[in-house]
Amino acid sequence: MKYLSGLLFFVLTLSQGVCAETNQQAALPGMPPVDGRCHLSVSNSNVDYGVLSRWQLQQATGVPQALSPGKRLVMVNVMCPYSENMRVTLHGDLSSHGDFRYGNTGRMRVNLFSAQLDGQDVDIALSTPEGVLLKGPVNTLGIMPEQTFTTVLNGQVTQGKALTFRLELEPILTESEARATSRQVSQANLNLELR
Repeated sequence: MKYLSGLLFFVLTLSQGVCAETNQQAALPGMPPVDGRCHLSVSNSNVDYGVLSRWQLQQATGVPQALSPGKRLVMVNVMCPYSENMRVTLHGDLSSHGDFRYGNTGRMRVNLFSAQLDGQDVDIALSTPEGVLLKGPVNTLGIMPEQTFTTVLNGQVTQGKALTFRLELEPILTESEARATSRQVSQANLNLELR
């Protein structure tokens, strides 16, 4: 029996301009300065689908004649010491379909939802890396490689210290890609960059 093995890896980076606001207050005598860096974390940086046979795959959502090992959820948390506009860019290899590449020829659909800023539900919108909105805000956003999003409340870009959101990941293989003649490993690498 032929098997497919699937892995997803997350690489977390913070760009140098992550905390645009710096601590303007002088540190108290004898006290170290406040750390002005933001911290980004994910609930699971290695999503492993394990070893699956072709017959353990399921029909991919909304894609005819395509298979998937299933959807997985990853929670992302961003914590900053100061209130600021938070923009996150997802980097990854591009598939021939324009979304994230999975394995040699597969693709991976990534949806972002359940965004909260400082504990309050917010919408999300595509933006430039500088923060200019490109489209109107939505609750769930299908995101492609190299796209940046930001948080929006009542039509305005919002500032905050704590951002949480969920990523739904679904690798997709065509029927022919799933018919492996020998064991193959398929993986995707996502890099989250806080700007």
